[in-house]
Amino acid sequence: MYNTPRGYIIILFMTETNSNKQVKIRLARIKGQLNGLEQMLDKQRDCLEVLNQIAAIKSAIAKLGLLIMENETNCLRIDKKDQKKLNQIMDRFLKTS
Repeated sequence: MYNTPRGYIIILFMTETNSNKQVKIRLARIKGQLNGLEQMLDKQRDCLEVLNQIAAIKSAIAKLGLLIMENETNCLRIDKKDQKKLNQIMDRFLKTS
């Protein structure tokens, strides 16, 4: 980490780029799962297999939402009380997904 404002900007930019890559990788995976689901329906695959694929997609979307929230909150400067409340919100998001 550099001790200059310019250095901090470079580090934040690299982190943001890495976060965007992670989000795009997860999105690509979800797209693949959705395409697989569509093919399963076209081929009239077993109901349990289709439901299993839907559960996997649902889980992947929840994890994507969590990743996006984590990326956004990592750059915020919040105190411990607010961090605890934010963690509770994130936990609720995962439970309802």
